[in-house]
Amino acid sequence: MCLIYIPAAVFVANYFLERRILALCIVTCSVPVGFLFIPWLTVRLIDSLGWRLTLAIFSCFCMQVKSLIVVCSPLARIQTWVITVANSLLTIYTNY
Repeated sequence: MCLIYIPAAVFVANYFLERRILALCIVTCSVPVGFLFIPWLTVRLIDSLGWRLTLAIFSCFCMQVKSLIVVCSPLARIQTWVITVANSLLTIYTNY
């Protein structure tokens, strides 16, 4: 759950500017709902599909959420981050 919660909270904090507190409250309040629902779903999936396929399903879900966060992130922040990383790598490369 923490693999999804932290990127989702950061995404919500960066995406919503006017009603940021309300959006963060909704994300924060959804965590207990997930803690109630995920164990029940996990037991049902393991019983019907096996633990390997259940793990594959949960990992695909995590990757889907992370890819949506990357795609929906504000483009200006991503461009700034890419430029910063490229400049630091160029500095490291030219120093050697």
